[in-house]
Amino acid sequence: MKRTRDAAAIWTTVQTLTTANLHTRRTKITRLLANSSNSAATTTTKKDKWASSSDEDEDEDIQDLNRKTNSSSSSSSATNHSTTNHSTSSHIQTARSIDRYQKIKAIGEGQYGTVWMAKRKPKKKQNKANANQKRTNLVALKQIKLTSDISGAEGFPSTALREINVLQSLHHPNIIKVHEVVVGTTTDQIYIVMDYVPVELGTLMVSMGETPFSISDSKCLIVQLLDAIEYMHERLFIHRDIKPTNILYHGNGSNIGKLILCDFGLAKRISKPQTVNDPSLTPVVVTLYYRALEILLGDGCYDEAVDVWSIGCVFAEMILNKVLIQGKGEIDQISKIFSVVGAPNDAEIVLLNQLSNGSNMNWKEIQKNNRKGSMCEVLHVLGEQGLDFLQKMFCYDPTLRMTAKEAKGHVFLSSNVTELKDMPKVLSETVK
Repeated sequence: MKRTRDAAAIWTTVQTLTTANLHTRRTKITRLLANSSNSAATTTTKKDKWASSSDEDEDEDIQDLNRKTNSSSSSSSATNHSTTNHSTSSHIQTARSIDRYQKIKAIGEGQYGTVWMAKRKPKKKQNKANANQKRTNLVALKQIKLTSDISGAEGFPSTALREINVLQSLHHPNIIKVHEVVVGTTTDQIYIVMDYVPVELGTLMVSMGETPFSISDSKCLIVQLLDAIEYMHERLFIHRDIKPTNILYHGNGSNIGKLILCDFGLAKRISKPQTVNDPSLTPVVVTLYYRALEILLGDGCYDEAVDVWSIGCVFAEMILNKVLIQGKGEIDQISKIFSVVGAPNDAEIVLLNQLSNGSNMNWKEIQKNNRKGSMCEVLHVLGEQGLDFLQKMFCYDPTLRMTAKEAKGHVFLSSNVTELKDMPKVLSETVK
């Protein structure tokens, strides 16, 4: 049976984390996770074709931990055991310690946590050759910051909880995989264990200098990104922060050319039909350069279309090797959008004017000064089909904007797409 790490259960338990009761908490976390193992499955009504049929993290050291925990806690948990369903407890697995991983170096620092490259420590009962055959020893450890300014009243960052909850529901080859959540010996040591992918697309593009990805290479990457987003959108998840620095790239080995979407701290599951001005849809999402116009104009009911806009920005950046729409603030970003994409037509203005910030716009002046945006000139190398592809991603009416599925089927992506095995080889040491 595949284990799930339920975010609500983790939230409940981490709030009372103390060094004294850490061992008890590990057992309690596991029990709560086992009792709510069906929570992730309820997010979809059909079997996930990408989901693994077996648990690759199920190994001998877990069984050893379970035996030790059951032995050491049998007397103290006698009262609680009488209220625990026997069939559920038979699947309980102890939440593991960070001690089974060895940090190598810090590879990233964000507002909500530090990311470490680490390796699994070899098991006592398994030699190194067998371990390497089963899986790679390298992982990424995302240490969750528990400072008061970002943890709030709950004592745990909502972004971390959201990321855990979303990723346990998604199983796709182009989406970062979360293996487990582990804890350290102090109250501020909580880590998300993820696959390690050495190259960040944004950093790679900077290191490429004057030699950006070819159009064929860019197509290969964008098809993979669209595939991941289509998978998410089918399950009513939106990412809300797609940008090159949240995309990883396998630069060598058997997975060369493979793209991995990561950082799901702003991801959210939306409901259909949507409620007008849903308060849970905050406007403070998506890095400014990749933020859709409707969010900038105060749309309180945005949907999957905001991700497609971001993908259009990322694709253009791959071709140009620089940001397509780079405003200095929200007002300037809106102005830059019209300058690059072009002025909205009369029908689009009627729609945009209904948004909270739309009534503040001087639409006649905007139409007068931006009748034809600069995008066609700047990206003329894409040709007619490529420009049509981008323009449909930048449609100002979200209901008419291409979906991820429609984008994958666009004629522009039907030919001259580099195969994965022929994608550029990049050594992580060369990307600075």
